[in-house]
Amino acid sequence: VGPIDPRLLRDSTTAKVSRLVYRGLYRVRGEDLGAEPDLATDLVEDGDLRRCVAIEDGASFHDGRPLRAGDVAFTIRSAMEPRNRSPIGGLYRDRFTRVDTPEGEDGDRVCFELRSPVATLKTDLVLGIVPRGTTIDPGRDPVGAGPYRVHRRDGDRGVVLERVRPSEGSPRFAIFRTLPDENTRLLALLSGDGDLVFNGFSPPVVSLLEEAPEVRVLRHPSIAVTYLTLNTTRAPLH
Repeated sequence: VGPIDPRLLRDSTTAKVSRLVYRGLYRVRGEDLGAEPDLATDLVEDGDLRRCVAIEDGASFHDGRPLRAGDVAFTIRSAMEPRNRSPIGGLYRDRFTRVDTPEGEDGDRVCFELRSPVATLKTDLVLGIVPRGTTIDPGRDPVGAGPYRVHRRDGDRGVVLERVRPSEGSPRFAIFRTLPDENTRLLALLSGDGDLVFNGFSPPVVSLLEEAPEVRVLRHPSIAVTYLTLNTTRAPLH
C-alpha cells in the first residue's frame, strides 16, 4: 500500500484504501459505475463553461475541523500545480482553467471554470479532499473525512485503519497487508489469515478458488482497462 494521499494515488489497491479514509465530491457506484454524490449536494450550471457544486453542511475531518469549500478548492488546485507532480494533475489542468469559492473559503460552494464542456465532470471529481494547507508528502498520510482513519503504518508491510464511528457487529480495525507473491496470498486466504484479496490472482488460480468450498469468488464491473500491445513494426506483424 503506497501513499494514500488522494493526490498521489498511482495504483488501484492503494486507491481502494484511500477511499475509506477520504471523501470526494462524488463517488463511483459499484452497480453500474455511475457517479453519485458524496460531499456534493447539488451541481448547477452558472454559464456555458462554469459549474458550481454545493457541499454537504456539517461535514468535518477526523480532527474536528469543518470541511468547507476552501478545502475542496485547495485540494484540486494543489493537484493541478505542476510542481507537485500529482498523477491526476494533468487531467485537471486539461479540464479546468480556474477553481474558485464564490462565498469565500468557509462557504459551501466551489466553482469550476471548464475549458470545454465535459460529460465526465462528476466522475472527475471523485478525488478525496484534504484540509487546506496540507502539503504533499509521500511519507505522511493527511487527515481525511471518510469512515476510517489511519491507525498505524507497518512500514512496507501494510497499513491498519480504524473505524471513526465503531458500530456493534462491525470490526473496529481493517488491516491491509502487502503480499507481493501470489502463492503467499493464496495460502493466507485459504488458511484464514486473510479475509479478502482484491484482484490478486491469475485466471488459473481463480478457477481453482471457485472450487474451494471455503472461498467465495466475486466478480464486479470495473473502470480499469487491461490491454495487450503488439509490436507491428517487426515480423511477422509488420
